[in-house]
Amino acid sequence: MKLGSMVLYSLSEGDVSAINRRRNDYQNYKSYRYEQTGSVFHVGNRVSIGQQFPMIVVAVHEDGTINGQVFLDGNDHYWACAISAGNTAGQFLTE
Repeated sequence: MKLGSMVLYSLSEGDVSAINRRRNDYQNYKSYRYEQTGSVFHVGNRVSIGQQFPMIVVAVHEDGTINGQVFLDGNDHYWACAISAGNTAGQFLTE
């Protein structure tokens, strides 16, 4: 795997919990006038376990795992760390 490669990442249960929690925060506080403060909220569609998104590789570890930025359907992204190759939730997909 090379830096800058694009792979498909399948969200794990922990990923889904973290992403949806951030997006729920926006729903709970969207009346807050963030336009005037410069605050950034995580806005996008809810995600589910096993849902796949493109991820760009930002670090490659000696053990073959990678870190990457997962591009979500929204204004945010998700940092996935120490991800291994495979075909199940929480892994980057292999052909």
